Amino acid sequence: MIISGITTDVQCPGEANGEIDLSIQGGTPEYSILWSDGSQNEDRSGLESGIYCVTVTDENGCTADACFDVDAPEDLSIVGEITDVSCFGDEDGSISVTVSGGTPAYSFNWDNNLDNSAIQTGLAVGTYCLTVVDANECEANACFEIEGPDEIDINGEVTDLDCNGSKDGAI
Repeated sequence: MIISGITTDVQCPGEANGEIDLSIQGGTPEYSILWSDGSQNEDRSGLESGIYCVTVTDENGCTADACFDVDAPEDLSIVGEITDVSCFGDEDGSISVTVSGGTPAYSFNWDNNLDNSAIQTGLAVGTYCLTVVDANECEANACFEIEGPDEIDINGEVTDLDCNGSKDGAI
């Protein structure tokens, strides 16, 4: 008896939408099927990532075993490199993000009406949040804080001149 199967991997980490389409050749039908998780169905769906083993027994008591690996993509990860605003009130901050995991290609959806790219420039002080969506519609979120220096506050005390032309005034 020969057991083969076609696996469909889980689309997003933590989901249970993997599948195994089992095929049995040879032996004498009727077949008894027992999976390592107790299921007796020939084809499997709604599976989490993992290894699933099956034992098939034919009508004559002959057995064959096979295992199938249902994979899942790695978790989406967003890492940002931030450049803070250089002077109070300026808009020269930037965020450059790198995405890993999931299934490329990625789309970038910023919540501050920014263009949908991985690099944002001309940013003012504030919080900028991003949702990344991969080719399987898996999502990851991250927020980044652009900071800047405080406003320069100049306070002075003025001492007026005693007389016109004198040099005794001060700031």
